Amino acid sequence: MGDRNLEEEYRYELENRMRNLLWTVSGDYELEANLDVDSFHHYPSISLYDAVRQGAFARFFSTDEFGLYLVKKLYLGADEASLMLLAQLCVDQAACEKAAEERPGLRSLRRRAYADILERDFDRLAAHPLGRLKIAVLRNGIDGNYTTAKQITEQMEELFALRGATDTMEVIRQTDRFYNRLVDPAFETEHGGLETVLAVSAEDLRAFDWQDFLDEAALELEEETASIDPEQETPEGRGHAGRILVTEEAARKMYSYIELNFGSSYMDEREQERLNRRVCRGVHGDCRLYFTDGIIEHAVRENNTYVLACRTKDQNERFYS
Repeated sequence: MGDRNLEEEYRYELENRMRNLLWTVSGDYELEANLDVDSFHHYPSISLYDAVRQGAFARFFSTDEFGLYLVKKLYLGADEASLMLLAQLCVDQAACEKAAEERPGLRSLRRRAYADILERDFDRLAAHPLGRLKIAVLRNGIDGNYTTAKQITEQMEELFALRGATDTMEVIRQTDRFYNRLVDPAFETEHGGLETVLAVSAEDLRAFDWQDFLDEAALELEEETASIDPEQETPEGRGHAGRILVTEEAARKMYSYIELNFGSSYMDEREQERLNRRVCRGVHGDCRLYFTDGIIEHAVRENNTYVLACRTKDQNERFYS
């Protein structure tokens, strides 16, 4: 029983660490993702870099829009394993170099993760053309000077061009081109091109097992975006070199994250604001103070952090009381 509790606590700690990394890179403290916790024991760099990749893509692109494309492509009969491998390659190139420009230390993590992936998956990847493309990309990412066959080199150059992508649709188009050319050249003839894929309705998808790819709310994405005038787009939410824009919505999400992981404040909103105005001045003008008795006393709900805190408290009381 004790070993099982320790294992659960370790997993909670690990999930929190990876989730914090995901949120730090993405800037979205409510972002949900499928974290590769199971690989951490043997290949921690792979698990951590996977969290970085997901966070980076969410930082610069729309995960819902891209996830919706993947679901629609699968709905029309695409091979899941091949499509997801290509999607991962495209996401990696489109987002991670942008994140590394903001956080240079990510490049070192990426090299370690690439080396571990090669060690773990080389034989499996080498057995098929897409896998050999991934091997070439990984080796190039490790030493930056990997040479391979002309055809694979050209495919890599197409992938690397995504580093300049600024719009989710660019990533979608390249993923779709790769799939139709490298995996299923008959797909476009049998099922239609990208326009047909994107035209699959939300109603069609409701009968499809899409939960692993996107949030339920994203099924209405086309309806929501169709009503938005591109000319009215505001700069909030876009990345700008040299500055970080924090919208009211982002501020609310950060406050919600603090409440969720540290407990609700024992001060009312007016008291907090008054104290912040008095104390947070000068170089600390953008800071905020937060007072709480802790997550055990004032938990918002029983999440992983709360469960781990309670278990740690119980252990401390057993050992030190």
